Amino acid sequence: MEQRASQINQIHSQFTKMTLFATELQIYIGLREIEKTTSQTAKYIEDLESGNNFIEKSLELNISSALQSFYKTSNPLEISLSIPPLLPSEKGRKDGIFIRIVVTSTKDPFDVCFVINNKVAVTLGPANQTTLVDIENDEIIQTIKLSHDCFGVVSDGETFVISSGDRKCTTVNLNDMSHTILEGIEGVGCISLFKGNIYGTKDLESKVFCFKSTGEPLWTFKHQNIDWPVGITLDINGFIYVASCRNNRVVVVSPDGKTCKTILSEAGAIKSPIVIDINKETGMMIVSSKIREDSNTEYETAFVYKN
Repeated sequence: MEQRASQINQIHSQFTKMTLFATELQIYIGLREIEKTTSQTAKYIEDLESGNNFIEKSLELNISSALQSFYKTSNPLEISLSIPPLLPSEKGRKDGIFIRIVVTSTKDPFDVCFVINNKVAVTLGPANQTTLVDIENDEIIQTIKLSHDCFGVVSDGETFVISSGDRKCTTVNLNDMSHTILEGIEGVGCISLFKGNIYGTKDLESKVFCFKSTGEPLWTFKHQNIDWPVGITLDINGFIYVASCRNNRVVVVSPDGKTCKTILSEAGAIKSPIVIDINKETGMMIVSSKIREDSNTEYETAFVYKN
């Protein structure tokens, strides 16, 4: 919005100078160019309004006693809550609601990073463990000990999958809370779930893979346009979107894992993308990126795209 406002201010300044010094023909040509820019800006504002992006959101945070007992300390706790902007967390989403609560004390911090169907909270705690908390009954369901720190989590409402630092996956059946280590999946980075299959990236090998929930491999895909893939997500039709960090691309892989197409690149301002997510109901996509303001200033941001 600030960039659009700055652009309009520049146009206003140019128009003022044009009326003072330009000929009628030059003014006519200049106004046609100004009309193009203002039309694009007007459409940008209309798109934001139609997506309800200007509606104020109010949040209420209550910390479950089960979560408080999970990490006992005599020191005051600092709690921060964040929900990704422009990606509404609809109640009842089957793929869960991604909410991140970081609780910090003088010891190690822990995260409440995932809420599944508004019933189960998942915490990534100290000592390489993941804890599932029943929000409705205010009690700890299960604590799963990992061999390494948690690398990524994902759920489709029925199965919960944890990718740990040893690059192996642990699946949790949310019906009976039983969990299984999938020894067949190795070298796992970021993961995603779709229709019972596990999708993921192997950054060191620059590969994208698909496994059954049992760990049986279905396909592996490698392409020159995919270099150091990190973030991964799927749309409602099963197309796989991959954040290819090293060559500054977002690549879409076909559901059968046989072809791919680059949809975003450095030419479109994407640089070093790591995280990517798609709201399957609205089709809205968010991608992390770096922005270079000048030769000395670079900062991290995120772009939001409407499908």
